[in-house]
Amino acid sequence: MPRKRSGIRKDDSRNTWLIDTRFTTPDGEVLYIKKRGFKTERDAFEYLEILKAEKLKEFESKQRYCSWKDATDEYWNHYCTKVKRSSANNMRILYNARIVRPYENKSVEQVVNYKNIIEFKKNLISAPYTSSYKNRIIRYMYWTIEYLYNRGIVTVEEFKSCSLELETIVDKDEVKKEKAFWTKEEFEKFIDSFSDDDKYKVLFEVFGHLGCRLGEIRGLQVKHYDSSKKEIFICQQANSKLNLGKWEITTPKTKKSIRHVTVSDRIASLLDNYIKDMGYKEEDFLFFGSSPIGEMTIRRVMESHIEASGVTKITVHGIRHSNATWLLNNPNLSMAEIGKISERLGHESKKVTLDIYYHLVKNVDDKNILSALL
Repeated sequence: MPRKRSGIRKDDSRNTWLIDTRFTTPDGEVLYIKKRGFKTERDAFEYLEILKAEKLKEFESKQRYCSWKDATDEYWNHYCTKVKRSSANNMRILYNARIVRPYENKSVEQVVNYKNIIEFKKNLISAPYTSSYKNRIIRYMYWTIEYLYNRGIVTVEEFKSCSLELETIVDKDEVKKEKAFWTKEEFEKFIDSFSDDDKYKVLFEVFGHLGCRLGEIRGLQVKHYDSSKKEIFICQQANSKLNLGKWEITTPKTKKSIRHVTVSDRIASLLDNYIKDMGYKEEDFLFFGSSPIGEMTIRRVMESHIEASGVTKITVHGIRHSNATWLLNNPNLSMAEIGKISERLGHESKKVTLDIYYHLVKNVDDKNILSALL
């Protein structure tokens, strides 16, 4: 017995076939279709398929000529539902400047035109930016076009041609820099450049001991330090809002970033005395008081003391790298200990730790790595 087609049935009173169904267009419009008089079921089915194809083509045509500004607004609203607010804030200025504004008076079809994408890539290659910066812009353009393709606004052919052109840039003349970090001796020299009663000395001592992220050190509150256990609970981070002098508290980078970190007896004693001397309450931020210390303040103080101490110039994030190198540069590390270090750093897995710091772990052979990661 032939398969019955949905929405099509026999009209016994007239001995013909009829269509009685409804069809939802891609933009959400519901069309009720009722038509009689088809000689065969196949005739009715073919008519219905042609009607659907016409409505789909009409929708695509209407959408393809919508403005690039409207299309990128739609993508941005979608993107903001998928990432943390801080991530969206970090992307927002560059996205508007490089992806939206140059084409806001054009239609989607004009922007995704192959010649336009070639010109976009050509201008980017010749611009005086680092390859890393250029590739961020390329990724943003690709993500936008991919979203519009999934929405049926960009055709398969357009998406394929754009994908081929939006390959990342490899700058052969740009030497990849090794992550700069301090030795323990350099870090101690940096710390010695602070006076003993300087509250920033405590900040950087704790920062170097924890090896946490910048937002995590800023988000620490007094209540997160357990003096009896000599332990700090990292469960949040402070983020600046587009450098407007405002801040917000969010969850850390990943689920594994929420962690308890044990501190040494010396750091525990340092914190006990510091909290007592500052007169802080449980809800106060460890650095410093009613609101978290600003990112620019940390950078400014660090740059000043790098100059005063004469140590290698590194970024604030370089303190985290330094901490990791001190922990991992040990010829007798076991895979279990590497796992503990990974947890302490808040990495998703040992694999992440090894990917970043593989050159430091000299004693681990391939078999050990594979057995631990399978």
